[in-house]
Amino acid sequence: MRDRVVITLGGREYPLLPTFGVHEQFEDRFGSLMKHYLGLSEFTATLKARSYLVYLAIKADREDRGEDDSMLSWDATAKAMWEQGHAAGELPRKEAELIERLLYTPEQYRAKKEEEAAMKKAAEEMEKAFAFATSSVSPSPV
Repeated sequence: MRDRVVITLGGREYPLLPTFGVHEQFEDRFGSLMKHYLGLSEFTATLKARSYLVYLAIKADREDRGEDDSMLSWDATAKAMWEQGHAAGELPRKEAELIERLLYTPEQYRAKKEEEAAMKKAAEEMEKAFAFATSSVSPSPV
């Protein structure tokens, strides 16, 4: 089982469950999930596709927990995302995390995140070293 991703819509938290069914249903309607992932980072992914993926993952979570999902709708999910400002804040990052959890095994996902963390740490260390080097150099008199 892959880990859930939690998003906030309309002030409520919703767990998103990445399942094969979510992946399959999304691709049946919108095509390649990888292409959608790239579109999310390039701001070309549509609200319609984005909200469908979120809707499917909320629905999968509710079904997995045995909860009633009769009040859940794709339209309501899209509207909540739109009202929240779907291009800003945490929402796009959480969607990207959901997609990564759909595309990678849990082991691959953990390795990817560890590699990203190591790269970020190395970049921060380089930035600190550069800042120190440039601050210790005295300007030459003109």
